[in-house]
Amino acid sequence: MKNTLFLFVSFISIACSQRTSENTINVSVKEAKELMISTPILQIVDVRTPEEWSQGVIDSTFKVNIRDADFADKVKLLDKNAPTLVYCKSGGRSVKATLAMEKFGFTNLYNLLGGYDEYSTTK
Repeated sequence: MKNTLFLFVSFISIACSQRTSENTINVSVKEAKELMISTPILQIVDVRTPEEWSQGVIDSTFKVNIRDADFADKVKLLDKNAPTLVYCKSGGRSVKATLAMEKFGFTNLYNLLGGYDEYSTTK
């Protein structure tokens, strides 16, 4: 009985840790790169600042600074039903962005764990 309970709790912990919320799945750099290859309609959203964009961006990125007053207006221009990968510098702001985007009606979000810092150092 103890083993069954332990396995159940472990499974639930793993399943829950992969999601930020109902409509957002956390993905590693490897998983994000696989998404970019396998999902031709993937929207990629960079929520960093212009200064951070100057350090590099992922190809085909829609740049919208989460700190700008018009963040919501700009994000609402995107397709709410298309798969959307969101990233920032290290992963904190992208979580906030995906939560906001869910409130705007986005249903298929991916949060890049480790952000651009992790992406730019992973081959």
